[in-house]
Amino acid sequence: MQASHRPLSDILSTARPIVIAALFRYFNNMDDAEDAYQEACLRALKNWPTKTVPDNPVAWLVFVGRNVGIDQIRKTKNTTSYAILPENANISVDESEINLHNQIEIHPYHDDVLRLLFICCHPSISFEQQVALCLRIIIGMPVEEIAAAFLSKPASIAQRINRAKASIAKLAQSYEAPNAAERQARIAQVRTAIYLLFNQGYAGNHAKQHINFLECREAIRLARLLLQLAPNDTENMGLLALCLFQNSRHKARIDAHQAIIMLKDQNRKLWDKAQIVEALQIIEKALRKGSVGSFQIQASIAATHAQSIDEASTNWSEIIELYKILSQIAPSPIISLNHAAAVFTSGQINQALKLALPLKTTLNDYPYYHGLMAEIYTVLKNIPKAKNHLESALKLTKNATQAILIREKIDQL
Repeated sequence: MQASHRPLSDILSTARPIVIAALFRYFNNMDDAEDAYQEACLRALKNWPTKTVPDNPVAWLVFVGRNVGIDQIRKTKNTTSYAILPENANISVDESEINLHNQIEIHPYHDDVLRLLFICCHPSISFEQQVALCLRIIIGMPVEEIAAAFLSKPASIAQRINRAKASIAKLAQSYEAPNAAERQARIAQVRTAIYLLFNQGYAGNHAKQHINFLECREAIRLARLLLQLAPNDTENMGLLALCLFQNSRHKARIDAHQAIIMLKDQNRKLWDKAQIVEALQIIEKALRKGSVGSFQIQASIAATHAQSIDEASTNWSEIIELYKILSQIAPSPIISLNHAAAVFTSGQINQALKLALPLKTTLNDYPYYHGLMAEIYTVLKNIPKAKNHLESALKLTKNATQAILIREKIDQL
């Protein structure tokens, strides 16, 4: 075992997708897997501060969660279908830990995540329920944050998740790994879930950090697995390319004091050229096939940024046109907001304001909307409105580094 400088909460949240998926494979029940994971986390929080963090936290959590789950099932259920461990399997963590690293290599825990994503995207439930279920079960996003992402109320989202779990549980075969035809029917939803996982790592509401590199890396790994499953799917190519383009900037996005560096101020020499080259090759291959989807358009926007030496040389006209196409293919308030932001950055301030104002009805609880409005009103010299929007953004953000950036902007007005 070794000491870790990462907060325990970050270690546990990063491990969650793999641990939940592995426990789900053991118990074949979402609630049992969640309960076992939560109990394993409680034991980790109790033991790790005094005994240091294990070399392999994922294996530790899977092992402890499995044992805890078995104990609980033996007490409350008929265990015939849960014959995972022998009766004498409740040995101590310390006695078994020497074998845990080997266990994690033998069992395909990482592939369990992709399997669980396909199960959560079962066609018996709506797309909104599928996405909410993935965010809650696999990513572990709080219901309040899922509600904010859906621009909905927490109580409604909680009901949506519970109905989704109940609907899937009614179908005995639903927990089985889907076959090739079933995978193809669910693949669009799985793509969305993987990108949501990437976004949670890239710019999520982590308490003390803006980026969770391990979550981003796991999402990219899942995107690669998805592309291997359907190598000719151009949207799978678009998803992987988009994640690689975004991830290529991570070394330039945060300064030595963990403050956010905006795109226009980033040192582009720090961008990962290897990831950019790979992403360019993937998106060019996808576009040559002629079938264009939303992930390919988003990746094309990211490619335009990646190929610009600075913000001044960025082809904003091309980006704006791509956002117009994206708004037609996959219309959403967030896409409209990004379109308005691109128009603003290109220097068309009044046009940006015209595009952004109607979004208030749907994005008033979204901090990035208020951030853009503050930028627009700052340029228009309407300081009171700019300050009001920054204060709204500050109240809405859950991220400490974002809050620091917003406070700095307020002080500069």
